[in-house]
Amino acid sequence: RDDVGLGMLGGKTLIRDEEELSTVLGDEFVTEDGLKLVLVLDTNVVVRQIDLLEREDCSAFQNLVLCETVLSETRRLNLGVFNRVRVLLRDDKRSIIAFPNENHREVWSAQRTNETANDYNDRLIRDTAKWYSEQVEASGVAKVLLLTNDRRCKDLARKEGIAAESIQEFVAGLGSKFPGLVDLLADTDQVDPRDEGGSRDARTAKFDAHLSEPEINRRLKAGTLVQGTFRASPFNHGEGSIMTYTKKDAAGRKVIISGFKSINRAIDGDRVAVEIVNDVKMANSDDLVDPEAQEAEADDGLLDQAAAEPGEANLVGTQAPSSGASAADGERKAVHGKIVGIIKRNWRQYCGSVDERDVAREVRSENVLVLPVDPKIPKIRIRTKQLDAIKDQRILVAIDSWDRFSSFPSGHFVRAMGAIGDRTTETAVILHEHDIPTREFSRQVMKCLPKEGKEWVVTPENSV
Repeated sequence: RDDVGLGMLGGKTLIRDEEELSTVLGDEFVTEDGLKLVLVLDTNVVVRQIDLLEREDCSAFQNLVLCETVLSETRRLNLGVFNRVRVLLRDDKRSIIAFPNENHREVWSAQRTNETANDYNDRLIRDTAKWYSEQVEASGVAKVLLLTNDRRCKDLARKEGIAAESIQEFVAGLGSKFPGLVDLLADTDQVDPRDEGGSRDARTAKFDAHLSEPEINRRLKAGTLVQGTFRASPFNHGEGSIMTYTKKDAAGRKVIISGFKSINRAIDGDRVAVEIVNDVKMANSDDLVDPEAQEAEADDGLLDQAAAEPGEANLVGTQAPSSGASAADGERKAVHGKIVGIIKRNWRQYCGSVDERDVAREVRSENVLVLPVDPKIPKIRIRTKQLDAIKDQRILVAIDSWDRFSSFPSGHFVRAMGAIGDRTTETAVILHEHDIPTREFSRQVMKCLPKEGKEWVVTPENSV
């Protein structure tokens, strides 16, 4: 089609040409040349850095272009993030444009021979950035910048004359204007799930490598694995279970998973693949010991002290039972298993506070542990430069990755919620942990309220 212009603003307003675009772009953040800045986002930036993109107080992310290719990939990869992107598209305080590149006559192109789906999508995104740049920069409306964390895509874009940076380079370039943005950057140094071992010595691994997706599917069909949703114990995140269902057993069967190595980096709510193990293995297992009680992570500055019991101090007001007490005779006779792969992650944002031992440490480190309020969630390692500001705060963090060489998942700081113990703060924590929406209403919703505001009262006229 040739009638889609420069995209849709707010999902409903068509931007026909550069002149209309100049009237809707925000001008709070400009380049050194005095031009407005338009950011074309790659899929990996949207999926991995959604917490950063949601910050309303950062004018650098005021003008965004999300092409159809990115939206489709995001929906396929992470439906939760896609729903958050939909909310962003309706934000009338910012200029976030949905561009239908796959239906645009001048931008779309067919997939080439021997071109992978990922390379094809990357090329469509680069073509979008190039076309947008040609239309917008030629008229002097704004400068266009492609943000991508795919190194190959970024190099190809620059060879094609497209201005491109990684999200880390862009945030670093903002400097002192927005110093808090660095803490919001998600960890992008993930291990490829197809090769969790990488080049590191497997003997230093704290967990077994997860099976690949094809291997999980093959073994599920063969019946050598079962699947279910992992539910951690509310007293100790080092113990949990799944319920698995078959045609022969419609009522379901409970599979108990004990020990941190058997849980193998699964977090409460994850869809997991489990291998059934016999009682002899469970009886002789020394897997019930918390890894953080065995050794410190000296390689990243997290010198955690041994806890008296597994999961101790993971939540104020709870105490985990000992490993001996958790292994009741009745449970030993039940079916036991170990997690060998993750089918689908169910990570969310978690409320918590900085570990007191990191606060009290004489030699400060940017790497600190956060104790989640939910006792079913393990400690989360984040990197922050504002420890003094958040040490007495309830904070919101998100998990980015968890490789098998680390005792803890890696995440990033999202925002501070308020002082620990404050009634308003703790109320907000409870609402968040129970998934009760507290987001402010949009301007369109607020416009539906009576003009009188708080002065409005019930009258016979408005009660008909």
